[in-house]
Amino acid sequence: MSTALVTPEGRSTPAERCGARPLSVLRLAPHFYRPGDWPVAYDPVGGMQNQVWQATRDLDAAGVRQTVVTTFIPGCERSCRPFAATTLDSVGLDLPERLAPSLLSASWSAFLLPSLAARVRAHDLVHVHLDHSIWCRLLALVAKRAGRPLVVTLNVSLLSDGAATGWEATVARLEARTLRAADRIVALTPRQRDAVGARVPGTRPRIRVVPDAVDPAPFAAPPPADAIAAFRARHGIPDGRRVVAYVGRISDEKGWRDLPVVAERLARDGVFLLVCGDGPRRAELEALLDPRARGVRWTVTGFVSQGAVRAALTLAEVVLLPSRREAFGSVLLEAMAAGVPSVAYTVGGVADVDGGSGAIALVPPGDTARLVAAVTALLREPSSREARVRAGLARVQAFLAADVRDGMLALYRELVSG
Repeated sequence: MSTALVTPEGRSTPAERCGARPLSVLRLAPHFYRPGDWPVAYDPVGGMQNQVWQATRDLDAAGVRQTVVTTFIPGCERSCRPFAATTLDSVGLDLPERLAPSLLSASWSAFLLPSLAARVRAHDLVHVHLDHSIWCRLLALVAKRAGRPLVVTLNVSLLSDGAATGWEATVARLEARTLRAADRIVALTPRQRDAVGARVPGTRPRIRVVPDAVDPAPFAAPPPADAIAAFRARHGIPDGRRVVAYVGRISDEKGWRDLPVVAERLARDGVFLLVCGDGPRRAELEALLDPRARGVRWTVTGFVSQGAVRAALTLAEVVLLPSRREAFGSVLLEAMAAGVPSVAYTVGGVADVDGGSGAIALVPPGDTARLVAAVTALLREPSSREARVRAGLARVQAFLAADVRDGMLALYRELVSG
């Protein structure tokens, strides 16, 4: 029986290739969220993990059969069914933490490659999500040769950033080759679409903008008081202190080096910095933060579940995003939905997320003084804070998960019907 949904135009259309069987998608994603508290510092909370998980869940509910192949995380199952019609396969070596940052994606790619062609041919199309590594780009090119339509999502695009040097320049050149081979390219923002279209001639007609998305309801309803108290106690967040939060990976592209500067300046006003996440630069960050001030001026939580992220946003009065490179910044949507104003550098797709709404306090890239000043202004000026909260609650309606699901389904149908 056909599974139907309503498109933005109001037409009821089946989420199937034809009446005989559901549409079948092979999804290759080096990072994929798995519920629970995994004991890893190298695949922490992050936008790509959450967004791919959410898109998979929503497409599953719309009747799409999916196989997701992702990296193996110690402690997780090798194969499971996270949703009714979805199989999740985790492949790769059981790596120790010290090797995982550099070898996780390489191990995934090496273990996936021998079975890739057979996996592709068992599905109607293959959808690859790009991270920073070279491996997913190589896998996309190999998958294309198996004879099924190829969709590539630019969760990370070195081409759209336009500043790749050294090894990244090599990865960017391979990315251009991958995008020339793709049947459809999914850009997260209009800026990313235009940048890639200009740098890779001939791709512009095949690029579709399908942004990151959010389901506002879970963020609008704060967690129970006992869950918030437990989160505060677990991570040493003092009572009665104003909290500014950074939520995401602790990595170079996220601008982690600005966090110690921010912590020091905010501490002068008694403000506490909550760093919610983990990543390859965590040890360096904690070394630069004053160790004596842990639990007094700052804390780093490490990897946390999605529920814990909601607790962090409930405690925070401002969210900051000091990224040096940012394709989208989905935490900004989560902050909007939670009614928390945010401050971010105007890099990548951040200005597109704001869309001129005034929901985000935008700061020139790398200007830590203005970053701190914008945060401080939001803490000191209730009217400014309330205006940005109202703007955010309105702006987040442009990024609803159901609309993004419909956009992706339309793209899939366009490919398989052709």
